[in-house]
Amino acid sequence: MEDGAPYHRGIASKRREELTEMGWQGWGPGTWPANSPDLNPIEQIWHLLKNQVRKRKDEIHSKADLIAILLEEWERLPMEHINKVCLSMIRRLKAVKEKKGGPIGN
Repeated sequence: MEDGAPYHRGIASKRREELTEMGWQGWGPGTWPANSPDLNPIEQIWHLLKNQVRKRKDEIHSKADLIAILLEEWERLPMEHINKVCLSMIRRLKAVKEKKGGPIGN
């Protein structure tokens, strides 16, 4: 999905523009719902990791501390939660389809 940010103007975007000019009809900004939910399961996992690291903010005094804590908390992430998020994708995709690309409330 493109939001106009400069880093979304890479080679692939430029190539798609060229193909569009030649008549190609594929995925583009006009085909992606403007308020579509982020269905990437890793986003929920990052959120969980971020919350765990925040609880330890007083222990972070350097980049090395941050890296060590991130690695520790990554290892502590409960596999049950990760599996639950991944397995929820079928239900979530159906909900997005029913809402015609709108928010689903996870």
